[in-house]
Amino acid sequence: MAGNFNMTNVDELFNILVGLGQHPKEKVDTVTVMEKIGHFLDEEVQSLFEKYKGQYTNREV
Repeated sequence: MAGNFNMTNVDELFNILVGLGQHPKEKVDTVTVMEKIGHFLDEEVQSLFEKYKGQYTNREV
């Protein structure tokens, strides 16, 4: 990911991320964007795991 971000609401977004259970290490725009993307990826992975966890046995993996 690359960019020349000039986000003016980093503090607000940081607080939202903390409320979602994320723990950003810095209050900078790139970290904020990456943490937000990571949050949605985590949700999707969990959703897919829940959907498919009972469909396979150890023999099929």
